[in-house]
Amino acid sequence: MVYRGQGAEQTAEVLGNGVGRRMAARGPHLASPPIDVDAPLDRIPLFARGGAVIPTQQVMEYTDQAPIDPLTLEVYPAGDSSRDYYEDDGLTYGYRQGNSLQQTITVQDERDGVTVKTSARRGSYQPPSRALEIKIHGAQCPPPQVESAGNTLAQVDTLGKLNQVDAAWYFDRASATVFVKTPDRGKGITVLIEKQYHSAP
Repeated sequence: MVYRGQGAEQTAEVLGNGVGRRMAARGPHLASPPIDVDAPLDRIPLFARGGAVIPTQQVMEYTDQAPIDPLTLEVYPAGDSSRDYYEDDGLTYGYRQGNSLQQTITVQDERDGVTVKTSARRGSYQPPSRALEIKIHGAQCPPPQVESAGNTLAQVDTLGKLNQVDAAWYFDRASATVFVKTPDRGKGITVLIEKQYHSAP
């Protein structure tokens, strides 16, 4: 339902089972149905189901402008969840002959931390070298430690610095998000974000 006001609008969203998180520049919004959400004309409310894992890539003007780099996983932790990821070259009909890749991504939101696992790639398609960026939404303060493949990652203090290194993590308080960056070698990886960040700052 949409309510019109003085130069603005408001939506009453009825969410399905589970936790809804608002995908917006101002950070996630935890909600149980129904809720009222500001919806000005310049900002459309968008929600992700709790447990969702949404693959994204950098903004491009046309399909083959550049290879995916980084491959970004938008993660909204809520219990245990999983999804399959598919990719091909996006240009040819090679996928008809099986030239594609598949991976399984699982997320475990537990008492001591959030664990994100990617399986080894299956299939014959090999993308160019790239980074994997995992964004954990709903973080209220920085985690005490982030591990990738069993190694402790360094924390950087700006998103710009994160973009300049191969592996590290960054906490953005404004959007309540932990950014984790690591090379995407396709062999499968486990990333652990310790869960102190779920407590109040």
